[in-house]
Amino acid sequence: MTVQNIEQLGNEIEQAWRGSDYREEAFAEIAQAALAKRALHRELSAVDVARWLHRAPQVPPQAADAKFGEPPVTLFAGRHFYVEVLFWLDGTTAIHQHSFSGAFHVLFGSSIHTRYTFTPGETISDTLLLGELRAGKPELLAAGDTRPILAGNRLIHSLFHLERPSATLVVRTRHAAGTDPQYSYLPPGIAHDPFGEDARLPRLQQLFEVLRHAQSPERSQLLREVIEGADLHSCAILLVNLFRAQAIKKEESDALLAVLAGRHAALASALALALNETRRQALVIDRRRTLHSPDHRFFLSLLLNIRRRDEIFRLIDERYADAGALDRIVGWIEEITSLPPRPGSDSNEPNPIGYDLGEAEIQVFRALLAGRTPDEVVTALAAQYDGVMEQADDVHTLCESIQTSALFRPLFENPTL
Repeated sequence: MTVQNIEQLGNEIEQAWRGSDYREEAFAEIAQAALAKRALHRELSAVDVARWLHRAPQVPPQAADAKFGEPPVTLFAGRHFYVEVLFWLDGTTAIHQHSFSGAFHVLFGSSIHTRYTFTPGETISDTLLLGELRAGKPELLAAGDTRPILAGNRLIHSLFHLERPSATLVVRTRHAAGTDPQYSYLPPGIAHDPFGEDARLPRLQQLFEVLRHAQSPERSQLLREVIEGADLHSCAILLVNLFRAQAIKKEESDALLAVLAGRHAALASALALALNETRRQALVIDRRRTLHSPDHRFFLSLLLNIRRRDEIFRLIDERYADAGALDRIVGWIEEITSLPPRPGSDSNEPNPIGYDLGEAEIQVFRALLAGRTPDEVVTALAAQYDGVMEQADDVHTLCESIQTSALFRPLFENPTL
C-alpha cells in the first residue's frame, strides 16, 4: 500500500461526491462503488498499514480516544469524509446504527452480519426508547465483500468478526445532520444512546466492581439507591453492564428489577429479558475465548449471535458443503466435550463448555436437534438400552436441561427476533 493509491481512492470519491453537490444521501452509493471497484483486500495487509504509518512523512490526524476498532488507523482525511482501517481482535455483538454515511469493505477475516428493524413504542427520554427489534436474514461476509453504511435508522446492524484478527476498510462522512442520537439496541426492544450517559456512570460501574471484589455487604444496598435515584437511562445501562460482567443471583436481580418496576414497569419488563440475553451472551463469549479450532469458534459464534435455529443451520450449510448442519453440530459437540477444562476454570467443569455429555447424552442431543419430542427420545433410547423406561423422568429432565441451557437455547427456539 502507498499513500498515493489511498489518496487516489479519496480523490476519486471526493470528485464523485462533488458532482452530486455533496448530498449526504448520495455518499453511501459512491463509497461502495469506489471500494468494490478497487478490491483492496487483495493488496492491503496489516503489515502494509503498519509500514505506511511508520514511514509516511505525514499522516492524517488519528483518533486520540478510539472506542471503535482495535485499533483504528486513519489513512486519508478529506474535508467532508475520511478513510480508515478498523482492526478487530475480538468480535463485537453490539446492535447499532450510525450518525454518518459511507461503506465498509472486508480486508481480511470474515464476519456474521445481521440487519435489524426497530419499531418505536414508548419514548422514555431522548436517550432511551422502548419498541420492537426484529432481525433480518443474517449473512456471512468474507474478504472482498462491500456493504453500504446508511445514516440513522436506515441501517441498524451488528457485525461479529469470526477470525482474530479481522480488518475492515471504512469510508465515511464525519456526521450526517439529523441522525443523533446514534442508538444502540438491546433485544427484545430497547434503544439507548451509548454516548448520552451521565459522565459519572463509567466510574460508578468500576466502583461497583471494586465493591464486588471487596465483598462489601453494602454493595447491594447502594445498587438499590442508584436504581431508585438515577435517571432511567443510567439505571438500564448500569444493570446491563453489571449482568454482562458477572452472574447476578436471581434474588438480587429480582429485587433490583422490582425497584425499577416501581418507577417504570414497561422498562423493567423489557430489561428483564434484555438482561437474560446479556448474561447468556457473556457466558458464550467466555466459553468461546478458550477454544482454538476455527470450526468450534464459528459454532459458538453462531450460538452467540443467531437466535433462530433455521438460520444457524442455513449458515452452517453455506460455510460447509461436505456434511449436513445437524451432523456438523453433533460432531463439534463431541469434539468440544472431549477437550480438557478451561485453564483456571472451576474444577467441576468437565470441558470448555461445561456440559458433561457422554454417549447416551449425545444421542439425546442429536434426537432433540432432529426435532424429536422428549417422549420420542425415551422410546428411541429404550430400543437400545435396558431400563430406560424406568428412568424416563431422568431423560425428560435431561431433555429440558439441554433445550433450555444458556448455550444451546438458540438451537431449540425460533423466536421472532
